[in-house]
Amino acid sequence: MNLNTNDPSLSDDSNQAFSRVNARNSPADLRPRIIIVGGGLSGASFALQLCRYYTQALDITIIEPRLELGRGMAYSTLDPEHRLNGPLEAHALDPIRPFELQSWCEWRGISLEDPEAVLPGGQIFLRRRDYGSYVSEQLRSCAMNALNGTTITHLKDSAVNLEQKDHATFILKTTGGHTLLADMLVIATGNTHTRLKIPSRQEQASPLKLIYSPLEDKSTRCIPHDARVLVVGSGLTALDVLSTLLKNGHRRKITVASRRGLRSKSQSPELFKTKPRDPQVPESPLERVMGPLPVFLQGLGDSCSLTMLLKRIRLEIRQNELRGGTWHAVLDQVRDKAWQLWPKLSTKDKKRFLGKLRVWYDVHRFRSPPQNEQLVAIAEKAGTVEFIKATIKTAQPGNETEPVRLVMSVNGIEIEREFDWVINCTGLESKSDYSDSPFLQSALKKGLLQIDESGLGFKVTSECAAVQLNGKANPFLRVIGPPTVGAHGDPLGVLFITAQVYRIIPSVKTTLLAIKHKLRETAS
Repeated sequence: MNLNTNDPSLSDDSNQAFSRVNARNSPADLRPRIIIVGGGLSGASFALQLCRYYTQALDITIIEPRLELGRGMAYSTLDPEHRLNGPLEAHALDPIRPFELQSWCEWRGISLEDPEAVLPGGQIFLRRRDYGSYVSEQLRSCAMNALNGTTITHLKDSAVNLEQKDHATFILKTTGGHTLLADMLVIATGNTHTRLKIPSRQEQASPLKLIYSPLEDKSTRCIPHDARVLVVGSGLTALDVLSTLLKNGHRRKITVASRRGLRSKSQSPELFKTKPRDPQVPESPLERVMGPLPVFLQGLGDSCSLTMLLKRIRLEIRQNELRGGTWHAVLDQVRDKAWQLWPKLSTKDKKRFLGKLRVWYDVHRFRSPPQNEQLVAIAEKAGTVEFIKATIKTAQPGNETEPVRLVMSVNGIEIEREFDWVINCTGLESKSDYSDSPFLQSALKKGLLQIDESGLGFKVTSECAAVQLNGKANPFLRVIGPPTVGAHGDPLGVLFITAQVYRIIPSVKTTLLAIKHKLRETAS
C-alpha cells in the first residue's frame, strides 16, 4: 500500500497524484473508492483502522488542506507549551494497540527531548505538536507497510460541494477544481470553529487586536510583553494561551473572563502516584469504554431522565468519597460510558444538558495538563494572571493605535475596561452552525445530512450512518468524531473517537462488501 500525496517536497504533482487514485485504471480495478473529508485525528484513525482490519484492497482519498495528515486544528500547533490533557494510554491511534504510543515515545526519545512531559509517577503528557507527529507517522507507516493493495492519497484541498449520483455514488467537488467520485463518503470534519461571544462584528475588528483562533494564529506569540490582554473563556484553550504568554515572558497582568467563572479541574491524585506496571496485564482503555455499565449506572433501561442520572452520579461520588476516593473515578466511568448513556435521554433532557449542565460537565471531564496548571497557578499567585466572572456587554474594536474598549458586567456591576489584545478561547457552541463550511451546507441543503434533534452535530445511527432529511439512514455516508456529538454524547477525546471508529468498522466492512458485489456486477 502506498501513501500518495501532492506535497511538492515529494516531487509529486497534485493533479497527477489525484488522477491516479480517483480514476479507475481499468475495468478490473474493483477497489471501492472511499473519500474521507477531513484529515485530522478522526479521519486518520478511520483510515488506519480500516486499512489494518479490512483484508481487501481499497482506494482511499483523504481531503485535507493542511500539509500533514493527522494533525487537524488540535495538533497543528507548534507551540511547545500546548500539551495533551491526559496520559499516553488513552491516546493511541489504534485503540486495540494502546502501547503503540508508548513505544513511539521511547523510539523518539521523548523523555530526553521533553523532560517536562514526564510526571513524577512516570506518566507522560505529550506536547500536542509531538502527538501530531505520532499520528501522521503512524498513518504513513500503515500505508507503506500494508500488503492488501490499498492506496491512500492525501489531496491537499477543501471540499465545497456534494451531490449523490445514485443511492451509493457521491460526486464531490473541491476548491482546487477537482471532481471526485466515491462509493463511500466519510465526513470527519472535526469541531466547528468557535465564535467570539462579544457583541461586535468580526469584520470590523483589526486582526491585530482580536485573535479568533489562538491555536492557529501565530500572532499570539507576538503580543508585546507589556500589553493589556483579555482572554475570553477559561477552559483548556485559555490554559494553552496563558502558558504561551507566560513562557514568552509576559509581564503585565492578563485578565481571563468567563460567564460562569469556571475553570478546568485538576487531574486525579491517583495519576501522580508511582504504580509498577504488570507487563502481563496491560491496561486497556478500550476495555473500559466497551465494557458493561458500572453497577451504579445499571438498571436504567432503554430510557432514563437526566434527573435520575444525576442523582445516581452524585450518590456514587458521595459514597466514593466516604471510601477515601474522589469524584474523578466516578466521572471517568460516566465519561467512558457516555456513548451508552446519552441515547437513553429524551431530546428535551439532551437540550437541557447542553444548555445548562454541559459547561459543568466539561470542566470536570476535560482536566488540565499538570504542567500548564502549575505554571498558571504560580502566575496567578504572583498577580500576573487574574480570573474574573464577567459578561461582555458591548465592545468597540480597536486598531493598531487604539485599544479595544469593553463594557463588562462583573458581579452585576457594569464597568469599562480597555485592552490591547482580546483572545477568543471560548468553548464549543451549544448549537451547530456550519455557515462557514460550503461543503456541509451543500450536504444539508440537499438533504444528505440533517442537524440532530439536540441541535448539536448531525443525526446519525449507532453505526454513524448519516440519517438523511427523508429519515432514511445512508450506510454509504458515514459521519465520525465531533460532528456526531449530538447523537453519541461525547466523541470528543482521542480514545472516544478511536473507540467510535472501532465500533463501526464491522458495519463499514459489510457496506464495503456490498459495494464490491455491485462493482463486480457492473464489470460483468
